[in-house]
This record gives sequence, structure tokens and C-alpha cells, in this order.
Amino acid sequence: MSKLDKIIILLNLLYHRRAVSMRTITEMCGITERTAYRYIGTLSRANIPVYYDKEAEGYRLTSGSKIGLGDLSIGETCLILVALDNLAGKLNHAYGADIENLIKKIISEKDFPLDEFWEYYKRRSASLAQNKDLSSLLTSVLLQFAVLFKRRVHISLSKKKGGDSSEILSDPRMHFKSNWEIIAPETLKKLGDGVPLESIEKASIL
Repeated sequence: MSKLDKIIILLNLLYHRRAVSMRTITEMCGITERTAYRYIGTLSRANIPVYYDKEAEGYRLTSGSKIGLGDLSIGETCLILVALDNLAGKLNHAYGADIENLIKKIISEKDFPLDEFWEYYKRRSASLAQNKDLSSLLTSVLLQFAVLFKRRVHISLSKKKGGDSSEILSDPRMHFKSNWEIIAPETLKKLGDGVPLESIEKASIL
């Protein structure tokens, strides 16, 4: 399982149980205690506060912090859908069918056009089926969503590609030279004519 898969399992445990012991977290997520503390910190930084309840001898979500589908942003929902889709591919047909139904439910309940995002994602994922790192696929899909629906997007450039900065693009557009690039004339002057998708470490829809 990927890190994202494990964090989703951890969040699900916290959401559905009164308290979750460290032993349960490490066993269910297949991680060490050190990694579990790191994941709990990740949830807290994502505004999902978790605390240790001494009486219950386990970790709990802070009262009132439980989240529903309506509380998730476009980017958060897309991450969950991609994680669920990849998890389905590692399970038998019975579990896979349940996950597919869950994906359909999430898509139908959100108030933005996720069905078009999902169609584009499935086409792209089929062409990159052998790629173990899904980062470039997710970046591509999120940017395509931003372009199609005229949404602002925040991009962080990969340090490995010689960059170390971030930009908010108000009017992103896709452009193909030798490779696909993202362009936004009003905000990309200092970055050049366009930014290759492979140089983007992360994209977040605003």
C-alpha cells in the first residue's frame, strides 16, 4: 500500500471508532510506531486534529472534527478517488466492486463535475499502467481539471528538476511543444514561456 492508502485507513479507523490504540494503528496500517506518529502529525497539519485520550487509551478525533464528503476540497476528493482506484486494483473482485460503487457515490455526491475528471484520469491511468509512481499522473489530471473548469491552481516546482519555487496560476492552459507544458501568461513571466509537467512536484486546485 502507498502512504496515501495507509493514511486513508488511519483516518477511517479514527472516524469509525471511539478511540484507536497505537497497536491497532500499526497493525491495520502495516507501519511502525514512528511512522504512525508522523501520519498523525500529517492529519493534524491537514486540519484534522487528533489527540491521545488517556481514559480510552487510544487516539481520537477532536470533538466536532469529523468530516464528511461535503467538507472535502476538489484536490482532497481527487486524492481519495485515485487512492481508492489503486487500492481496488490490489483486491479481489468482490472488494473491488465495493470500491467502484464507493467511487461512483463520491463522484455523484460532490457539487463539482468530477465525472469529467474521472474519465480523463481513467484514460491517462490506462496509458501509464506500468508507472509505479502516480505523481505525474495525478499532477496531469489535476492541471487538466483546472484548465477545463477555469480554476486557479497552485504549482510547486520539483527541486530535482532545478526548481525551488511555487506559483499560483489564475488562468492555466495546457500547451504542447516537445512535451506538455502548463502556461499562464499573466503569472509565468519569471518562469519563462511555460513549465513542463515533469518539473512540477505538486499541483493544488484552489
